[in-house]
Amino acid sequence: MKFNLKQEFKQQYLMDWKFWFKALAGSFLLCLIIAMYIKGLVEIGALKNKLIENLKNMDGYKQSEVIAYLNTLKGTELYDKMTWISLNMNFVNESGSLDKVLKGFMIGANFGDSTIQTFSYFTTLSNIAVGVWLLLAAFKPQNEGKKGFLSYGMTLVVTTYITITMLIYNGMLLPQMLASGRNLTPVGWLESVVEHMVMPLAFILYICFFFKSEVCYTKKQFMKKEWWKQLLVLAIYAVYIMVRGEMRYQGEKPKSTQYPYFFMDIHADNMMGMPGWAWLIIAMIFVIAICLGFSMIYHIILTKRNSKNINQVN
Repeated sequence: MKFNLKQEFKQQYLMDWKFWFKALAGSFLLCLIIAMYIKGLVEIGALKNKLIENLKNMDGYKQSEVIAYLNTLKGTELYDKMTWISLNMNFVNESGSLDKVLKGFMIGANFGDSTIQTFSYFTTLSNIAVGVWLLLAAFKPQNEGKKGFLSYGMTLVVTTYITITMLIYNGMLLPQMLASGRNLTPVGWLESVVEHMVMPLAFILYICFFFKSEVCYTKKQFMKKEWWKQLLVLAIYAVYIMVRGEMRYQGEKPKSTQYPYFFMDIHADNMMGMPGWAWLIIAMIFVIAICLGFSMIYHIILTKRNSKNINQVN
């Protein structure tokens, strides 16, 4: 039995470049995020297995020799996952020897903590929102700009948040990373460029020039009805990160796993010449300014575009 596509379906989907853009871009972005998440878990598992295999062969080795082996891992790609490995080694004194030797060990992989850390990054969450929006808009274009996650208000929230991701990363995080001498792998650079530059710009351009909207808010109405929603979500995220970070700080967890961003680490004494709390205040002011300013800019762009389209129809 042959399956014939209706002409309406062809025009609405297969013959519309916007469908392909949204479907492919959304799928690619979400697949990239999932792939990088799985890659991280695989690397943690690989590091755990490597440690188990090597430490088994080092049973009876002196403590200094075991420490020297662990130091050889530094600088390797797998070593970055060491913060998610729990390693307890038992060293005992053997008769006639002053040095302690290895007699058993226990290793655990903290996959759960790693997962929570991954999905605590604003970059990850905002890109997931973009990917979901694109897929929903691809297969339900009739809802674009009207209801649910594709409504006008939620669309501006997603657009504003991905703008925050792009500007904060390129304006604060990337310079700090380069100044610290940290280098990314080729795959890491691919993920970074896609999530912080390519996809944000592509999504913003689509919203500004092709998003279907029936704008009916004045500037005052927009400020009253939409601004508080954007700030509320940011406030909830900030409270979550600060509470989680404080709990990990008090629990003496590895410093790199306490706060996802350096400017949220209020316990840092001196970071590029300023204490952590000062960076937090600067970041808060910067983020709020981006949120309020760019959401209004996008609203004005869409309002003017909508007015132009109405005039052309009339």
